[in-house]
Amino acid sequence: MKYKALVILAKIWLVFALSIIFLGYLQAYNDGGWSEVLNKLSNLNVGKIIGIVITLTPGFVLLWWAKKYE
Repeated sequence: MKYKALVILAKIWLVFALSIIFLGYLQAYNDGGWSEVLNKLSNLNVGKIIGIVITLTPGFVLLWWAKKYE
């Protein structure tokens, strides 16, 4: 119960991070349809993957930490 606010914060962070990632692909779809989305996915490199991981990690760490000490 003590860490309920932390769980809420983690969920807000994950929704925010996933929405940013989703909106990038939605913009690609609006620009050129599925072919543009597939092109964007095929252009993923290590730097972009690391950026996605860095964006999502704090939310998952907060969730893990809150569940561990709950």
